[in-house]
Amino acid sequence: FIAHSKDNNLKIIYVNGSSEPGEYFVYDSKKDEARRLFLSFPELANTAFSKSRKFQVSAKDGTQLEAFLTLPTGTDHSVLLVMPHGGPIGIQESDRFNREIQFYASRGFSVLRVNYRGSSGFGKEFTEQGVGEFGKLIEEDITSAVNQVTKEYNFKHMCSIGSSYGGYSATMLAIQHPEKYDCVVGAYGIYDLQLLFNESNFRATEEHRKRKAEVVGEFNEGLTEVSPFYLYKQLKAPLLLIAGKKDNIAVFEHTNRFKYVLEGNNHPVESIFYKNVGHGHNTWNGHRHEAAITSDFLLRTLNIDFKTAINDTGKESVAEDFAYIADGYGSGRLTEKSEQKAFEYYKKASDYGHPRATYNLAASYYSGTHVNQDFATAVKYFQKSAELG
Repeated sequence: FIAHSKDNNLKIIYVNGSSEPGEYFVYDSKKDEARRLFLSFPELANTAFSKSRKFQVSAKDGTQLEAFLTLPTGTDHSVLLVMPHGGPIGIQESDRFNREIQFYASRGFSVLRVNYRGSSGFGKEFTEQGVGEFGKLIEEDITSAVNQVTKEYNFKHMCSIGSSYGGYSATMLAIQHPEKYDCVVGAYGIYDLQLLFNESNFRATEEHRKRKAEVVGEFNEGLTEVSPFYLYKQLKAPLLLIAGKKDNIAVFEHTNRFKYVLEGNNHPVESIFYKNVGHGHNTWNGHRHEAAITSDFLLRTLNIDFKTAINDTGKESVAEDFAYIADGYGSGRLTEKSEQKAFEYYKKASDYGHPRATYNLAASYYSGTHVNQDFATAVKYFQKSAELG
């Protein structure tokens, strides 16, 4: 209920669900009738979304956990994305509409989310059990859900993916179970738990350390035993690291030094650093760019041929993804400008039939920008872009 009349007879109700983007109703309590007012997103009225299945999981100690599994509605790559939520204390997963989950489901991925110990909504004791359990009980709870789901469904691949604490957890899951995870996406993550207590003079103050201890546990030497930065040799899976250079929560140094040590030891790692972004995006453009580049990493790393498995509408969506990534690199507004990467992604978008990307390729071949000047190839792409409108 979001509003009501003065006599409390008429109420405005907002409703959404895992496969429902949202709609508004007016409810007459005297007549006990509800009438739809309008949809939140009328342009999505005919779009099929993926429902989330809620189920119970028994943890190692018998504690009952809640989890959600979202399967693709169309193309299915047989890939499970294990997605720990952020926090980790006081955050809760639900079966409300989640555009990020729907994005990955529409691209052929299954997504698993777990309300592990530390999550809110299950009582104070349940929440407090997650304090100081980084890399321990929390990841055990997630693994219990993974084990249950993989007994029921056969997936060809499994990757861990998350943001904030989820980025840390995704990495730790792959460290603890290197045989299970084929790739990792860590966004805005923390990778050195000791660094949380001393990354600046301000964060070394007693008050700040006390607040951190309420989540991480007290500062101690044992934190290195659950910090990815010190456990990188146990990693087998390739990583995509995403960070905001103005992050004040999981400061950029966490991701930067983790990348440094991985590259120094020839571990497969890719990264994208957003210039004017803090602890995640606050614009739709940023969210869309990050989702697109993450999907591209998953498809490339798992060697999935998406093109042959989707219809024309799907190809159009993927083409838009690639063009969006290219625009980000070309403009330099989101990340460091790279006209070479922009060219590469315009080429991918053109392969999926994107008109503007095809025209941009033609212009590059015509001018000899980032590629050897080739008038014949330029004409071919100009013709194709004209045919595409």
